[in-house]
Amino acid sequence: MISYIKGELTHAEPSLLWVECSGIGYALRVSLNTYSKLKDSKNVFVYTHLHVREDALQLYGFYSPQEKQWFEMLTAVSGVGGSTALAILSKLSTDELNRVIQNADVTTLKSVKGIGEKTAGRILLELKGKVSATSELNNSIGSSQIAQEAISALVSLGYEKKDAEKNVTGQLRESPNLSLEDLIRNALRG
Repeated sequence: MISYIKGELTHAEPSLLWVECSGIGYALRVSLNTYSKLKDSKNVFVYTHLHVREDALQLYGFYSPQEKQWFEMLTAVSGVGGSTALAILSKLSTDELNRVIQNADVTTLKSVKGIGEKTAGRILLELKGKVSATSELNNSIGSSQIAQEAISALVSLGYEKKDAEKNVTGQLRESPNLSLEDLIRNALRG
């Protein structure tokens, strides 16, 4: 799997970025929020999600790990594909989307092109519990790159994601200035 791409931005349009890395050009489908943050950059760091379908491989790009996490949660909802998830993330920031889900704001979700009453209801229903846990984690550890890397490391070592998040959150509450290595080491012990 491709977790991120770091390279030179060679082409940018509102729904697509081309990033050259080690002589290979990657076409990344992006939200308008990611496009607006990266369009004027020469060198970029983009989080990615590789979506495998029977007829295509699609690479999606994100400015932040939170946007990637929202994309993955949205596409896990029945009837929501990559294009619909990008449309939602183009219209709403991750903070706005969090508020929409927590407040069960069907009207705002339906304002996104391609989202009807049924799909909006399904998104709200399926993501309500996930959003509470996600916002608690993001509030407690912020958008810390170290925390995200520690969680990824623990998951790759066999931990369940929610257990890794809980463990890392606990470690950071006790000692907020831990290095990545110490954070992982303490999480493995605790």
